[in-house]
Amino acid sequence: MKFKIQIEKDKYKWYKQAYKNKTFTIFSDPDFLDNFEEEKIYGYILKGNEKKAFFSITLKNGKLFRPGAVIHNGIILNDSIF
Repeated sequence: MKFKIQIEKDKYKWYKQAYKNKTFTIFSDPDFLDNFEEEKIYGYILKGNEKKAFFSITLKNGKLFRPGAVIHNGIILNDSIF
C-alpha cells in the first residue's frame, strides 16, 4: 500500500492529534509557529486510513522556509510505529 499526504486546514485539530506523540516538539506547535508571519501548512502522512506521521511546514513566497528559531521542526512519527 502506498503512502499519501493529507493537508489539515484546522491547525488545532491537527495539534490535538500530533502533540501526543513522542517525537512532537514545541517547534511544531501552532501557537509557537504563529509567532512567524510566514504561511504554515499542517498535514498527515497516511498509509491507507492510518496516520503514520504528522508534519508542519512553513512557506515564504510559496517556497519551503525554516525560520531560524524553528530548529527542531520535522516529521512527527505516530507512536504506533515504535
